[in-house]
Amino acid sequence: MYDIAPIVEDCERLYDRVSETVASLREKRVLITGANGLIGGFIADFLAYLNDHHDYKINIHLTSLSEPKSAARIVHLLSRKDVTYTSWDLTNPVPEGTFGGFDFVFFMSGYGQPKKFISQKMKTISLNTVGLNSLIAANVPSGCNFLFASTSEIYGDPTQDAIPTREDYNGNYSVESNRACYISSKRLGEVMCLENSRDNPNCKFTIARIALAYGPGVFANDDRVMQDFIIRGKEKGEIKLMDRGEAIRNYIYIVDCVQVLLEIAIKGKHKIYNVGGDTEEVTILDLAHIVGSVTGVDVKTGDSAPTHTAKSPSRVCLDMSRYNSEFGRIANPTMLTDGIRNTARWLRIL
Repeated sequence: MYDIAPIVEDCERLYDRVSETVASLREKRVLITGANGLIGGFIADFLAYLNDHHDYKINIHLTSLSEPKSAARIVHLLSRKDVTYTSWDLTNPVPEGTFGGFDFVFFMSGYGQPKKFISQKMKTISLNTVGLNSLIAANVPSGCNFLFASTSEIYGDPTQDAIPTREDYNGNYSVESNRACYISSKRLGEVMCLENSRDNPNCKFTIARIALAYGPGVFANDDRVMQDFIIRGKEKGEIKLMDRGEAIRNYIYIVDCVQVLLEIAIKGKHKIYNVGGDTEEVTILDLAHIVGSVTGVDVKTGDSAPTHTAKSPSRVCLDMSRYNSEFGRIANPTMLTDGIRNTARWLRIL
């Protein structure tokens, strides 16, 4: 159903950027949770690429909620000798004697789609606390390098003077929000990582507050805005907005996102980093027009004004100064038109 070619091309691009950084992954045991998702799946593909093209001899362990036959994002990896896949419900503690002793752990689990975490609130809370805590406990004795995928959602709807939003911003959201289950559990997950970092100096914990990653690897049933525009727009012959599309976003393409994740996980000097785009801020209406130009469909706006109470923030724009000052700005970041075109190729829209 999906076209793997854009992902193969992206792995080649990523290696050219991080070849020196990822040398420390050679012959290591690496666990990726949430491996059937967008970011976890791409990291898995990249590790397989390192083994195939640069003889890294990485022992790759993947886990997600999906049974093997349903793990559509990574199904092409599951028969490999260097890959072990386990279906595991991360809302439960780690089974005793499993998922321990890894050199690197990439915790990429979480219901990133708002409709999903809103409809499964208690599971969302358990996933980012119960499962996370037991996974940490299973791996700290071996002195692991642990990356926790948090979210820019913890900032809530920042005030205008806090945009672009820095890592030291404390957040602006209500526990009565329908997004609080996701926001609060990710925040608690961050606290758990920080406390374990203090108690286990032999381990490296890094927290990545990710905003609006996109690209090849998304599923056709993903109902977030960009994917919805691409899929439903092509199906219906037009992109129809519910409102005037005034909310503002700054997206980050999957290659750029994973470059940042690998660099901060392996060499980062700080505990917490923003991970988001900072080059091409767009309104939702702008985004719709870019998608429309790539896929060849018209765009129509709604008449109502947007409402953000207990919903998505009016503007998502992360301050990337911490990462940029340490690693330098990403050279040649992927522009939206190119990233959307690659996503549409993956989805076999073009």
